[in-house]
Amino acid sequence: MKKSIETMIVVLFICALPAIFATGVIQYQNVLRLVDAQHWVKLTNEALLELRTTLSLVNDAERGVQASGPAASEGGPEVFDSAVSRTPEHLQRLRTLTSGDLREQRKLDALEPRIASLLASRRNVASTRKGNTLAAASQSIPRGTDKQLATDIQETLSAMEVDQQMMLRQKNAAAEASARRVIFIATLGSGLALGIVTLAALLIHYFIKDRKRAEVAQAISTRLVQSMADGVCLSDEYGTILYSNPASDAMFGYKPGELVGKQLTRPSNTSLPEESDRIVHEINDQLKWRGAWRGEFATFKKDGTPFTCYARLSPLEVSGKLYWISVQEERGLAAKGVAPGTNDPKIALTGIGA
Repeated sequence: MKKSIETMIVVLFICALPAIFATGVIQYQNVLRLVDAQHWVKLTNEALLELRTTLSLVNDAERGVQASGPAASEGGPEVFDSAVSRTPEHLQRLRTLTSGDLREQRKLDALEPRIASLLASRRNVASTRKGNTLAAASQSIPRGTDKQLATDIQETLSAMEVDQQMMLRQKNAAAEASARRVIFIATLGSGLALGIVTLAALLIHYFIKDRKRAEVAQAISTRLVQSMADGVCLSDEYGTILYSNPASDAMFGYKPGELVGKQLTRPSNTSLPEESDRIVHEINDQLKWRGAWRGEFATFKKDGTPFTCYARLSPLEVSGKLYWISVQEERGLAAKGVAPGTNDPKIALTGIGA
């Protein structure tokens, strides 16, 4: 269960990181689109302003011409001169603002010479009027052509204004769509991050509680094993003791911890190693085919006193490695009248498996 929760937490974070990263990338792209759309909205607004200003300057030039001459109204020449001097500047700004629109650039290519021609014509008219030679000026400048040129310029500027207004609506719609996407992705990303953090917190909380329960269960199990009247040992598949409870230590006459590292079937040096190996082999065979082993074998205490040990063994597999759990009981002397410390093979490790 512990491994399962750990795996879930790891998988959660492995899946969460790419998801959060992808959300961030999408959010970044949408923010860039929003910034770009707002930039184009700004440029379009400025282009509209320049178009209206240019149209106003062309009209001012027309009014300025009409106000020139000996009977000119106050400020007429100044209005004309200002319109003529400022118009090229605003046309250049308009060209810069619409540099990304090829169609508008072509319109400006056709419009600039017309405006220049019209302003030159109006400048000539104004000059002749100042010199009281209006009749000569009228003969040198075809008024119908001049009027048609002014009308064409106004119509072209008005058409460009309509185009820019339409583009402005499109750019505003794109900016609003990008803003909605940014808000949606931000909300989705925040919800995703919050959900991941909440789920991770719950898993970690459960993992901590599960680990605490495992620790409590392990502590109780340890207490139970230590308080058992029967001897309990944990050993590897070769019979090497890894743990023994107090009852097992007392049975073999050892202090706590002294049995660790000794053979379960040969705890004393007085035991015969050949017989011990035979018992280990038999135990492994029985555990493999029957799943348990029980039997008696003659062995010795630390001081050499012989006795018969009855043991019940069960296998325990941890991470693919096999261990033995054995519960032992003392069944009296192995053979009567045998002196402590003897190496009589008839006594040492005459165990039987069942």
